[in-house]
Amino acid sequence: MLLFVQPAGAFGVVFNLIRMSAAIDLDHQLRFGAEEIDDVGADGVLFSEMCAIQLLAAKTLANIDGDPDLEAVVGTTYAGLVAYDLPGTAKARILWGTGRGSYLRSGLAPAPYYIVGTLEGSVKSVSDSLPDPGEALTYTIRLINPGPSLPAVHVTDTLPINAVLVSGSVHATSGSWSVGGGMLRWNGAVSQSIGVTVTYVMTLSSDIALPTVVLNTALINDGLRNVITRTAAAVVSGYGVYLPVVRK
Repeated sequence: MLLFVQPAGAFGVVFNLIRMSAAIDLDHQLRFGAEEIDDVGADGVLFSEMCAIQLLAAKTLANIDGDPDLEAVVGTTYAGLVAYDLPGTAKARILWGTGRGSYLRSGLAPAPYYIVGTLEGSVKSVSDSLPDPGEALTYTIRLINPGPSLPAVHVTDTLPINAVLVSGSVHATSGSWSVGGGMLRWNGAVSQSIGVTVTYVMTLSSDIALPTVVLNTALINDGLRNVITRTAAAVVSGYGVYLPVVRK
């Protein structure tokens, strides 16, 4: 039996898992000393037990005990499932998720689990993508958060210069908004159960003669130093191209 001493912290756990996987690929009969950690103490480690195990494939990351940190779940031939606590992962985001996402080994993908909130699914749209000069357009910003609540979201929407904001048209389902300096600003919380919708109406200039693209861009700051951009475009005096529908 080989015994690996686990370095401190989450990096040490992940490093050991990688090292074990490499050895298994070379010799499936090699057994390791793996440390099973039950993180019920104040510092995340209360119980440790050393046992000889043979690791199986399909290791995964999951939150199986309801605390803020993730666990690395490993299947073994000797001790069944072994969970490694990963300290300091309370606000981690898994960008490229692999494995099954829980301690279940059925192979069925569970529902997505978000450790922190995200606004990546938010959208911005315009009521008409091919308007005429002087037409009123309704812009909509939909803030969608499938994870935990984001309490300090900030949106800055730069209004196009060839359109005029209709007085009294700004409406938000929650939070607070203001208009000034050619910008519409919104601040508030976005939770999983209650999304936020911001709408307003702008009247295009009647002096637009040639086909002109009117861009409207919003910067969405989730309060966690993540900023995403959403843009709505309308082509004034543009020409639509339509493909024929052929039926047999």
